[in-house]
Amino acid sequence: RLLLKFGTELQNEFADGISTSPSSAWRGVVPQLFSRLTHPEVGVRLHVQALLCAVGRRLPELVLYPALVGKRDGEDPEAEGGGARRLDGSAEAHDSSSAVRSGRAELLSICATMRARFPMLVDELSLFIDELARMTLLPEERTSSLLHQLGADVAARVGTLRDEAQRVKANAMLSADDKARILRDKYAAIMTPVVHALETHARAVAAAPPETPHEADFHATALPLLESAIENFRMPISSGFDRCWDEMHALQRQMGGVLRKSALKLSRMSPRLGALRRSCIPMPGLESDGVAGAYSEQIAETARQAAEAETGGGGRDDCVRHCVCIGSLSESVLVLPSKTRPKKLLLVGSDGKEYSYLLKGREDLHLDERIMQFLRVANGILASDRATRQASLRARHYAVLPLGARSGLIQWVSGVTPLFDVYKHWQIQQHEMQALRAEGKNGGKDDGSGADGNNGAGGDGGAGGGGGTSA
Repeated sequence: RLLLKFGTELQNEFADGISTSPSSAWRGVVPQLFSRLTHPEVGVRLHVQALLCAVGRRLPELVLYPALVGKRDGEDPEAEGGGARRLDGSAEAHDSSSAVRSGRAELLSICATMRARFPMLVDELSLFIDELARMTLLPEERTSSLLHQLGADVAARVGTLRDEAQRVKANAMLSADDKARILRDKYAAIMTPVVHALETHARAVAAAPPETPHEADFHATALPLLESAIENFRMPISSGFDRCWDEMHALQRQMGGVLRKSALKLSRMSPRLGALRRSCIPMPGLESDGVAGAYSEQIAETARQAAEAETGGGGRDDCVRHCVCIGSLSESVLVLPSKTRPKKLLLVGSDGKEYSYLLKGREDLHLDERIMQFLRVANGILASDRATRQASLRARHYAVLPLGARSGLIQWVSGVTPLFDVYKHWQIQQHEMQALRAEGKNGGKDDGSGADGNNGAGGDGGAGGGGGTSA
């Protein structure tokens, strides 16, 4: 807080203090330090940059993930959900000025500093982040999500077209040709926003050449059907508005074959990740002061040898000896049957153990990251008190790594029950109890009617009726 408020006035004092303070003391506030790279004061940004570089030299995994993700988002305008493309020199000048405000220059400097110290780690981690971003939303998932959203909009617009058609047809002053022309013009005007959204998506998909077998299959099968369906939808029609979306429904059904799969092959979605072996990437969520420190020092000693050696040789074994790193990824990727279709990845560590993670898209995980940070702080407070420490009070937290504005990697926690499952179980119990109550009431009414019948029969039968009543 003092740095942010008085960074300019106390610049020399902060420079001396930051240079002499242990970098590991700042590891708990690394996300906050990255958020301060947008500070308007240049001196404050430089102090924060120097501090993050110092932390990165000791704990590279804490700094490299957010630094490389931020660098990637700045290079890819669509990573933040559809940034504007540069069209002329004025736009580029505007982008460069906004880059200063967003701390992009500092991010690039941090990445350059880390690359000079850990070249192999930066290269492998960059590939890891890029390929995970590719897998977050497959082309079928992006297209199906867009068609689903636009389908509801088209239904409302078709209703508007029906009303307009009734008014036009009721106008006796217009000829049949005039009515058809007016309806075609109205159709084109009302559906223009939908056509624009479809064409923008199709152009974006076609502009990116396929780099994986899965993307190649989509370009060869689904993309031509999408472009044909857009062309037919764009053509103005004067009747049959209800059938204008039929080709899109057919395309959705065809892509449903892929979307309904519960397991996918990693080698088809990302051959690069499938071929990843014995990397220097630390296993997410397993870092610790001692381990990360030893790992960082060992990498620093072997950085030159590792950069010059071929893949799989040289100093790679030395790099991973003191830290659990990603050895490989399982070929089978499970797809969870939920709305966002997250993917469960199985990572094999350099220690031979398996670690599961959830690759989730369409959701900002920065808040989840801060909640986990809060739980770590709470555990520190609980551990500092003797009574809570003896009672073994602690909050179970897990690793959350945002990979962009709308995606991230979440550590899978085994042996727990999701809160939604508890709620769903309660709902089932409530439904069963209501059914039993209803069945009990209906059974009580049936028993009463049967007793009345027996009494009546007993009256007719004399002594038998009396006995039945007593019983």
